[in-house]
Amino acid sequence: MKLSLKWLSDYVDTENLSVDEIASKLTMGAFEVEEVQKVGTSLKEPIIIGKILDIQKHPNADRLQITTVTTNGSNKLQIVCGATNIQIGQLVPVSLPQAEVINRKDGSKLIIRKSTIREIESEGMLASPAELGIETNEPDGILIFSENAPLGKSVIEYLSLKPDFVFEVGSRSNRGDALSVLGLGKEICALTGKKLKNLDFKEPKFDGSITTVKCSIENTEDTFIFFTATIENIVIKESPTWLKELLRSIGTKPINNIVDITNYVNFTFGQPMHAYDKAKLNGDLIARKAKKGEKIRTLDDKVRDFKEGILVIADQKNPVAIAGIMGGKDSEVTDNTKSIVFEAAVFNPVKVRKGSREIGLTTESSKRFERLVDSNFTYKALLKAIEMTCKLANPESGEIKIGKIYQSGTPIKKNISITLSTIEVKKVLNIDLDTNNIKNLLSKLEFDCKILNTRDLEVKVPENRANDVTRSIDLIEEIARLYSYDKIPALPPPTTSTTYKTSSGVHFVKSHMLSAGFSESYLTSLIGEQALSYKSIPFNPDKAVKMLNPLSREHSVLRQSLLPGLLDAIKLNINHQLTNIRLFEIGKIYLASSTKEPTQKETCVEEINTLAAVMTPPDKFWLQDQNIEQKTNDHLFFDTKGILESLFSRLLESETEKIKISPSNKKFLHPKYSIDINLEREYLGHLGLLHPETTNDFNFNMPILTLEIYLDSLLTIHDKLLHKKLFKKISAQPALERDITIDIQKKYLASEVESQINSVISDFITNIKLISIDELNNELRSLTYRRKMQDPKRTLTSKEVDNEVNKVINHLTSCFQAKFRV
Repeated sequence: MKLSLKWLSDYVDTENLSVDEIASKLTMGAFEVEEVQKVGTSLKEPIIIGKILDIQKHPNADRLQITTVTTNGSNKLQIVCGATNIQIGQLVPVSLPQAEVINRKDGSKLIIRKSTIREIESEGMLASPAELGIETNEPDGILIFSENAPLGKSVIEYLSLKPDFVFEVGSRSNRGDALSVLGLGKEICALTGKKLKNLDFKEPKFDGSITTVKCSIENTEDTFIFFTATIENIVIKESPTWLKELLRSIGTKPINNIVDITNYVNFTFGQPMHAYDKAKLNGDLIARKAKKGEKIRTLDDKVRDFKEGILVIADQKNPVAIAGIMGGKDSEVTDNTKSIVFEAAVFNPVKVRKGSREIGLTTESSKRFERLVDSNFTYKALLKAIEMTCKLANPESGEIKIGKIYQSGTPIKKNISITLSTIEVKKVLNIDLDTNNIKNLLSKLEFDCKILNTRDLEVKVPENRANDVTRSIDLIEEIARLYSYDKIPALPPPTTSTTYKTSSGVHFVKSHMLSAGFSESYLTSLIGEQALSYKSIPFNPDKAVKMLNPLSREHSVLRQSLLPGLLDAIKLNINHQLTNIRLFEIGKIYLASSTKEPTQKETCVEEINTLAAVMTPPDKFWLQDQNIEQKTNDHLFFDTKGILESLFSRLLESETEKIKISPSNKKFLHPKYSIDINLEREYLGHLGLLHPETTNDFNFNMPILTLEIYLDSLLTIHDKLLHKKLFKKISAQPALERDITIDIQKKYLASEVESQINSVISDFITNIKLISIDELNNELRSLTYRRKMQDPKRTLTSKEVDNEVNKVINHLTSCFQAKFRV
């Protein structure tokens, strides 16, 4: 919200308030002033409204004229002028010696002095609009005032050409009143002790002879209140300079007097309005939902198709405006307009917000309607617009005719009364305020306070705040703002709070990855066109969870994998010349049900807690030889595999044997350096290098290791283990180790062999580990397993150990037709 100090001064007594003080008070009152800009030109007196008494041709110059002007009716000044648009009797700006104007050629400061031009003395200068800093389509001609301009008055005061200061105020999300000069003016009055100037809204004199345009509402849940006012015999022209300069100061381009009036009312009172050319309307207006196939050409000259249900304003044939957002081109006010219809309404914020997103159009009107406009003030805003129209659009002959104002719907009345206790204020803010102190503070914002006893008050909320002040905590927030945040002691409130128990499993996973040298990433759960363009990363459209109103194309679908985001993060780091990257993220992925339809109570979306990690090779690899590529791949794969195995042992402890590993056949992973991970028969995830083709798709010039594990089942087991006895007595008996080497066909996986060994071993086998793999030929390989044996109560005999070895050998021989070495 841009707030002009000059505009504010029309409604608030800003005398003795500096720009810095206003900015500071607003910021400390929760309306952060992000920037203050000085706008307008620095003119210097004397620049006076004068009258041309005579014009003579310059004897020594064909393009110059000698004018005689008066600034008070009795004096006569001779001024040489080169403009051709002047005539005797006109009122013009006269810049006298020592005045400062703008050099229209380069914008620099121009000091006026007595001078001699072609041997003729000139006692000043007649000023053009450009020299006064006024934008116009005719910058070279002299500015001509209307006949009723006051002779001798300061031009700077008459045209409001003093420099202005504009505050860029951050808007609060739920307060439509804060997007207006009047709304922020009330805040400044409350924060500084200044007074709001009297607001006067006069009922116009209605003419029953004109044909009026009535209004109606299809659904009062969508449109709360709707006014129309018909005005005939108006003149469309430029707005006066004071109005144009106010609008320009906040970045709004002046259009014509009627459009500028609607903008003035919008920014002053926070009540958006729209004006239609009555001749272009087909009958009365109705606020309704759009019908299928309807469209409109909006004021920005774009044709917009309506989705069924979008709120519109329509005449008896077609939509003429998108309700609360923008009017239609076919009914706009132009220079040929003679009669207008003002629309002033209040729409449901939700309907306007949805309509704005679906159409892809945000305007100054929609910003206010989305935050709810005070429907109790709408009629007064309309009266102000009518009053200004009578002053700024009056014809030279005849009078403006104003038809009866029609109303549909009623203002929203919310009688909110809140009981507030000084004890609660003390508890939250840690400051001592009695009931009188609180009453004095809240009364500054028009809250009606009644003291019930020494510690309680009954507070009635004003209608313009009924949308955002509904609870005692809301009142405490207002008290804190008015009391001033910098006066509140920086101490924790005297209350206790309980800590929430976090998942120890997630904590273990996070701490484990951090200790392994990974950095944690926090990435958005929404992906879009870029992530979906990575065809090698699996994405199931049938299970996609799509956003109904995406903020952008890159945030349109909920992710089904954490990898695209992490790989983009890797790419970003590499583009910034960072290498040796280790990133991980713990987050959720989302899969929609392919068999169930979502309802209001059930989304039918499966949310899976997931761990994902990515890693690049180190900067300087310590194994430098002719097989550097293979060594790098081996290092990435087996290093991360070790980290993952360590994580499983930490989470599952004694149940680590439930983890099963098998080669992966995923197309985006390297066929030699990739594995799938299962918890018994349940798929958990994968570990592996990206396939070279996938690496090229991402434009990586190095191997990238990826890991993605579903955590829910692991965390469930971990939580159960926490409730069991986890400590065992250390055995005093010696441990024995025996190796067994098996020659087996390559079609059998090492994990299958280990699984079969585990199926027949005795209880005193405490650990089995694969310690070596030797390639024998194209069909056979040799696997060596080391078994650790220990009985906590007694020493094992040689016979028991030999029997155990023979049992395993016999079982593996029958399963795999394997051969064994001594």
